[in-house]
Amino acid sequence: MDKQKQIIRQNKYVAEKYDRFTATFPKGKKEEYRVHAEKKGLSLNGLINELIEDDIVKYKNRGDIYDKGCDKSPRRKQG
Repeated sequence: MDKQKQIIRQNKYVAEKYDRFTATFPKGKKEEYRVHAEKKGLSLNGLINELIEDDIVKYKNRGDIYDKGCDKSPRRKQG
């Protein structure tokens, strides 16, 4: 029962302190990304956070684009 209480407390803490989102990758890419993250000493989650933060800094430094709003930033073509 103590283990269940610990899990409940942990889940409550995570719900209070973190936002969650789901990412989908092409089949097989998750493992490739995980290995890449591990080589950098990061978890896959850590790598994703690092990449997003770096991208935000890059665009903030280019204020002309960032100040116009995210919908105006360059997008990669799907295909």
